[in-house]
Amino acid sequence: MLATACAALFGLALLGAAPANKPLRRLVFRFTYGDANDMTTTSSGISSSGQGSGINTYVARVSDQGTIDVTVKSAQADGSLVVSVAEHARNNRSATPATCIVYSDTALLCDQTKKVNLEEMELLSYLGQNFVNPVQIDAKGHWGYKVSSPHSKMKAGYTIRGHKKSNFYVDMSRTYTQTGMNAYTARTTGHFTYNAMRTVPTAIVERIVTRRQGNLGKNVTDRTEVSYKLVDDSMAPKQP
Repeated sequence: MLATACAALFGLALLGAAPANKPLRRLVFRFTYGDANDMTTTSSGISSSGQGSGINTYVARVSDQGTIDVTVKSAQADGSLVVSVAEHARNNRSATPATCIVYSDTALLCDQTKKVNLEEMELLSYLGQNFVNPVQIDAKGHWGYKVSSPHSKMKAGYTIRGHKKSNFYVDMSRTYTQTGMNAYTARTTGHFTYNAMRTVPTAIVERIVTRRQGNLGKNVTDRTEVSYKLVDDSMAPKQP
């Protein structure tokens, strides 16, 4: 049933022809961001105050909101998209435009000389061409991606839990592990609404737990929540 619905709805191409040097598409998402950073330190021995071994926990919280603009500049022969992404935040997370390459399997390559925030990269991972590909969706409405390199690996799974007309409601989970210097593990859960006729997500909610083990008994855990809502799309049907 899901496979039939997908095949019927995903026939619309993401991008049409555009004049030379003109953007193919512009998307604007409103976002909210919240992060709690917990650092736990373990000490041992007797201090000058007479206290012995102990565990100390420090918590820092950050929140912000604003918009993220994504301009699709071109589509490449391998199916990837070249995009520009910029963030306009109320507090301190604003970021000037940066160029990234977005692949259908959620992989990204961004200009390392520019600031690209976590919430920007998370959003871009949903915007690749054929990110939701009916050919890959099984009879239970599930599909997934695996990406690996010498020092990192990612495994993501997506399950369609329902649909209404062109809107598909999808649950997701993902694990990303980086080894070597600055090693960490990030586990993400969430859900999103994907509009098959417009071939983009219109709403996303994510929860990310990132754990890092530092030196001298320091362990850091980041708990991040991000939500997005599509508020402008240059390819949206014109209202009468």
